[in-house]
Amino acid sequence: MKSSKLLHFNRFVMGMTMFVMVLLFSGKLESVRDTLSYFVLTLLLFFMGMEVVRTELDDLRRAIATRDEVETKPSGS
Repeated sequence: MKSSKLLHFNRFVMGMTMFVMVLLFSGKLESVRDTLSYFVLTLLLFFMGMEVVRTELDDLRRAIATRDEVETKPSGS
C-alpha cells in the first residue's frame, strides 16, 4: 500500500510538472520563464524528497514499535 501511495504521489507531481512547464514554455519572456522553471523544479524536487523521507520515517517508526512490543512483553509462566 505504501508503494502505491508513493506511485500516485509521483504521478501527480509529474503531471503538475508537465502542466507548469507547458504554461511556462508558452510564455514570451525567456528570463522569467527560466527563473520560474528553476523555481518550480526546485519545489517539486523538495516535495518529492520530503515524501520519500516521510515514508522512510513511517517504516522506521513501525520497526521501532514492533521491537518495543517484543521487548516489553512479560514472560509468562
